[in-house]
Amino acid sequence: MQSSYSNNSPEGQIASLINDKGMIPFDVFMDMALYGDSGYYRSSLNPFGVNGDYFTSPRVHPVFAFCLAKQLFNMWKILDSPVPFLIYEDGAGDDLLATDILRSFQIIDSKMFDATNYYIHDINLINSINPKIQNATNDLNIFHVVISNELFDAMPVKLFEVHNNTVQEVFLSLRNSRELQETLNFPSPELADFLRPLNVTSLEGYRGPVNLHVEDWVSKISEKMNSGFMITIDYGYLEDIYFSMEKSHKLIQTYYQHSDGGNLLQRIGRQDITAHVNFSHLMSVGEQNQFKTVFFDTQKNWLELLGFDQIKNIDMFNNRRIQNLLFSLVDQTGLGNFKVLIQAKNLDESELQIFNNEIHTFDYSENIEITKRHISYKLM
Repeated sequence: MQSSYSNNSPEGQIASLINDKGMIPFDVFMDMALYGDSGYYRSSLNPFGVNGDYFTSPRVHPVFAFCLAKQLFNMWKILDSPVPFLIYEDGAGDDLLATDILRSFQIIDSKMFDATNYYIHDINLINSINPKIQNATNDLNIFHVVISNELFDAMPVKLFEVHNNTVQEVFLSLRNSRELQETLNFPSPELADFLRPLNVTSLEGYRGPVNLHVEDWVSKISEKMNSGFMITIDYGYLEDIYFSMEKSHKLIQTYYQHSDGGNLLQRIGRQDITAHVNFSHLMSVGEQNQFKTVFFDTQKNWLELLGFDQIKNIDMFNNRRIQNLLFSLVDQTGLGNFKVLIQAKNLDESELQIFNNEIHTFDYSENIEITKRHISYKLM
């Protein structure tokens, strides 16, 4: 019997795969829904910004990139001011953050700006008019700093539930050979191996994601870095909170037009699907690849260490609407509760002063242009 979905739709392509191969694990479904030929991130629609389904910190205002640029200045100094200074941003989406960081570099230190080559990567090629910003290619051999902002939450994840002290993996099957539905079955060996030391079987009724792509991603980054830093900005928790009944059923979400999209099986290819990050896992995998955790805290506290409070109080931001928008970056009910993880590879602990007084001497400038891609543009 033929499924009830159009053959060219994401639902139809997923149903066709299930008809051919049998039920599929949730991570395969998520990968097709987001990254398949008709997937969410393959569509011509722009998911970012006011008119999209969500916005990220770099889109709020260039102040975010300026603070990050100050962090990168310290890292450049710790690394003995390498020339060239090679930055890699994965999951960039577009060149907005890269552009704002480079404009900030011009204000902070012209030598660092001249030294910098900024490489970006996303599922789609990104066009940039800035010659310093290039799409990353496989032949690049080394990076000094790797940045990701909301990358890990978009990676396809396994999904599991606990029933009767047993882990069961979530698969997708077809109801009456026509409609997508969730089906529980024995977990894959990889998922079972990951969960075994965590003793999650006591969490009766728990439902949550597991990202098994972290190991491969971190390993590949480590191969391209002799010494340097990895900056991860995303939403998530440490393991003790992540695997708790408090977070059960809350760690995988959908977003559609800035609201919770609800059902994972609705609007497939037209709504975002995201999973909170298990930062304990990211730290552990980092340590296995010679990355030492040197900072972990909320985005609010990280920005404040970089002088955010002083910046937002300067005269050019003497506007209530702009002030409210800037506050969203540190609002602990939203972006401010995102986590910032900084890991360092092959660097002496005595050198890892990633926050110092020098960064507070850099003044924000109107030369960091607010563009139509920033939410703040509409408030000017």
